[in-house]
Amino acid sequence: MNWKTQLIGVCAWVLIGGSMATGALAQDDSLTSGHELTYDGNSPPPALLYSDLLEATQSQVMWRDGHLQIDGTIRALFLPKFEDPSNSYAYNNSTGARLAHQLKTADGTLIETNFYSGQRLKNPFWMLHPGVPNDHSFGTGEHLLEYFLEGKLFYRFPFTVRVQQGGDEYNPDNRYFLDGPWADWAYIYVANNNPGSSAQFSIWLRDDQASPGNWGEHHFSVSFKHNGTLIGEWPGEGVESPYQLKPWYDRYGMNIRGVNGSIYSGDLLKDGTYDVVVTQDGQSYATYQYEVAGGKFQHQAEQIRESTDPLVYVDGGGERFFMKRK
Repeated sequence: MNWKTQLIGVCAWVLIGGSMATGALAQDDSLTSGHELTYDGNSPPPALLYSDLLEATQSQVMWRDGHLQIDGTIRALFLPKFEDPSNSYAYNNSTGARLAHQLKTADGTLIETNFYSGQRLKNPFWMLHPGVPNDHSFGTGEHLLEYFLEGKLFYRFPFTVRVQQGGDEYNPDNRYFLDGPWADWAYIYVANNNPGSSAQFSIWLRDDQASPGNWGEHHFSVSFKHNGTLIGEWPGEGVESPYQLKPWYDRYGMNIRGVNGSIYSGDLLKDGTYDVVVTQDGQSYATYQYEVAGGKFQHQAEQIRESTDPLVYVDGGGERFFMKRK
């Protein structure tokens, strides 16, 4: 099944006015404005840029207070074309079409609703700006962040909340950790799809025991092997580089250096098998493997559009090639 086959289901979802997940409209009427959205039958289903979503959901506010704060903007892709003549943001909660997230527990209990302002960028991208967070505190366990277009579910992001109880009278406050896909994924970034761009590897890292003013210092290295031969590493031969890790996940981008001269992103996308090893403090931290065939990165897991539910598709925007941790 390819994305065009999947799109038949999306069009049916639009025609019956329902959710892709349940076939029914969201119960909260505030999610709808009355505007009709037209979906492009030649485009994949709506999605969020996954790297933006992973970055935006981690923050000091969550760790400190237990409040989910979308930190910054999130880019979306393949949203229905819509114009609001009274506002440069076609998606807005006053006169435009409505795009919102709802934060829920795993059993569907609603915690908060947050509306976004969405402005079109270069096709197929949109920039989404979140509204002011409602500062609702979390319980522990599994949660869902669900995204809606005019009341219709188009994306779902599951994660788990873990609470570390305050230790003693000198450290009485609870601390909150978001666990989930941040630990699973890393990616190669090919800027503007230019194989001559720098070879960059990105990963999300944290230290649960760190705290402001007492960041966790750890030393890291990355190596790339192509068909068993070492071709690139970071920061250099036999060296690890220090990072000051926070108790919430941050994305770290590492520019890979060639073993035998310069190396570019295109050198990480030649046909063959690649093994990527990340070390922390001299010990193996994470390993990844990916394949390139016919000059194309072979997508993995939820980045395979043809076999993935659009609600959980990992979209790299054509420039980010994700690898899942082994």
